[in-house]
Amino acid sequence: MPNLPNEASADVRNVAAIGSGLHLQESEEIDLRRMLERASGYREDVVEDRWVIETRHRGRAWEVIVEPDEHRRLLVVVTAYPMWGMRR
Repeated sequence: MPNLPNEASADVRNVAAIGSGLHLQESEEIDLRRMLERASGYREDVVEDRWVIETRHRGRAWEVIVEPDEHRRLLVVVTAYPMWGMRR
């Protein structure tokens, strides 16, 4: 995973999934962790204190929206979505 600014850095082992409808099966959680480990870039999200992680999964581009929780030392996954068929 790329190094996020200090306030946003977190170990991929300390990932918590939240958000409406983001209830992960064990295999999906493993996929998500792999996606974060293989991140190719990141940028600030339009929502303050959130970051967009650019990655790939099964050969396709994905974005994972995360929010650091400094108090619990977690990287909270808000949502993840595929980028194919989307225009930037």
